[in-house]
Amino acid sequence: MSEKRVSDTTANIYYVMWKKMGVYVFRCLRAPYIKVGHHLVRPRRPNAYYRIAGRGFESVVHPIELDGKLWPDDLELVAWYPNLTRDDERDAHRLCTTRVGEFHESWEMDAVLALCDARGARCEVDEAARKRAMAWGARRVRRAKKVRVARQEGRTRHDAPQVPARQQKGQVSTVRHRVV
Repeated sequence: MSEKRVSDTTANIYYVMWKKMGVYVFRCLRAPYIKVGHHLVRPRRPNAYYRIAGRGFESVVHPIELDGKLWPDDLELVAWYPNLTRDDERDAHRLCTTRVGEFHESWEMDAVLALCDARGARCEVDEAARKRAMAWGARRVRRAKKVRVARQEGRTRHDAPQVPARQQKGQVSTVRHRVV
């Protein structure tokens, strides 16, 4: 019975460490809308700019007038709350009267920020952190483009000869040409 409690505690610690969500509020610079959403906080993705790095919000449900206006350069992070949860995000959406997907008209931003400020501390994200996130997103876009081009040409990652990372017992070693 004590082992079960230990494993439950370990699972809860894992959840707290790795399933930490944060709530963000982005302002659209080219239209009067805000985007409220959540981002999974990871050691390599520590702030909300990683959510938009590379592709912005073009692939999510949004108002028609925002078509082509949701790239990273078209968005400004207004607030980042790394300790808020998806429940807090849901409450912020319910507070607003206008909604298309997770987008709200900009006049509702004050109410959203007041709710989030009451529930958690706002965290500032500096320009250096934004640039790191954008560079990370650019690398992902380049990598995805290479994969897409290779697929169009009929190539796969497995076409090139690969050396196994670990030789298994009974296989011929590629270095010494003898059975291990």
